[in-house]
Amino acid sequence: KYVDHIRTSVQHLNHILEEFLSVGRIEKGKMEANPANLNLDNLVRDTVADMQSLLKAGQTIDWQVHCPIPVRLDASLLRKILMNLLSNALKYSGENSVITVRAGCHAKRLTITVQDQGIGISKEDQAHLFEQFFRAPSVITVPGTGLGLYIIAKYLEMMSGTIDLQSAPNHGTTVTIALPLTTPD
Repeated sequence: KYVDHIRTSVQHLNHILEEFLSVGRIEKGKMEANPANLNLDNLVRDTVADMQSLLKAGQTIDWQVHCPIPVRLDASLLRKILMNLLSNALKYSGENSVITVRAGCHAKRLTITVQDQGIGISKEDQAHLFEQFFRAPSVITVPGTGLGLYIIAKYLEMMSGTIDLQSAPNHGTTVTIALPLTTPD
């Protein structure tokens, strides 16, 4: 029990450190997308598996990938985006909730949707979500840096992607990212 708690705390500190380092690299222009061939099903499965230690009692992640074609994207950036979206979904959802992840390829476009049953976000707060260090007043007691969605938006910008967020207080949040696909080598 204590080892698991220590492991979770170390992972949390590493995540915070990685966020600050990423912001520094982004702002200095020292990050760029490095696309390579990847197996999307494996990437999503492995990322979901890595998030299991963050699950609250009774929480589950239901995931499906429908992408019959090979994809060429920056696997590291895509994994970081998915980890951040899942982390937020788990953090702001209660016990016994289901986080849904759907990924699909259609017309040279990859879409990934992460939907939670969490506390939701007001329209007023949604206007500031992608700003550095923004934390909604309703979640000020929940640990976080306010950098996650800012970093996701910057990673997506590097990969010519987009992000859409739909949410309402007490009705959860659905985040959809879309990325253009190129033919694998």
